[in-house]
Amino acid sequence: NNIYAEVEPAIRSALPYWDSLYAHQREGLIENFYKKHLFLAYQMGLGKTISAASISRVHKVSRTIILCPQSVKYNWFRDLVKFGFNELYFTMLDASKRRSIKAFNERFVICNYDVVEKFFSELNSAPVGHFIFDEAHALKNHSAQRVKAVQRLVAQHPDARITFLSGTPVKNRVDDVFSYMKIIGHELGKNYKKFLDEYTIKTVGRFSKITGGNNLQDLFVKLSNFMVRKTKAECLDLPEKIYMQYKY
Repeated sequence: NNIYAEVEPAIRSALPYWDSLYAHQREGLIENFYKKHLFLAYQMGLGKTISAASISRVHKVSRTIILCPQSVKYNWFRDLVKFGFNELYFTMLDASKRRSIKAFNERFVICNYDVVEKFFSELNSAPVGHFIFDEAHALKNHSAQRVKAVQRLVAQHPDARITFLSGTPVKNRVDDVFSYMKIIGHELGKNYKKFLDEYTIKTVGRFSKITGGNNLQDLFVKLSNFMVRKTKAECLDLPEKIYMQYKY
């Protein structure tokens, strides 16, 4: 495969932990090397965290913003440090001042979705080369305030790469996809009514309700270059279950 021969040496040299990655993680980095917008819809346990952070490292991104739920924010820091990322690269923005950390040499800014508005000026204080949205299904409601704040932030950095992460990209209905398309500025995310008319089935009446999907094969084809789905059953390189112990 031409792309393997073309980009694998560059990726391998940029990642000192290359040989410790699983085969499906290495393949994902190679196959998606040229994509500016990417949705890693990997099932839980397939290594989305290091895969997304490696994109920044491979492309020599000087500043990456990681947005995620509060509950997993410090997992990002711990997991990346385990892979050899320098602790001094990380800024942590938290609603509690005592839990916030300012990096000496900022390369990664980790913030939870709920405080994006509060830290907007700080997040936007320098150029951003890569946005990572973890548990991206938290952004499925395109009219929510948190999503509007994220859209404003992304709009300030039109050249940045964007990587969405979620094991469950579509939680309830097919129109969950619309918000992701809107954030990246895709044609499918420009008109919500048009999207619903094209890809959903609705009840007829004054208060119509979405009851199913429509033209899903067409939508699948249009998303195929953006959303990458991997399941545990497909990843034969996985080891037996690993149990982590945390003492409090």
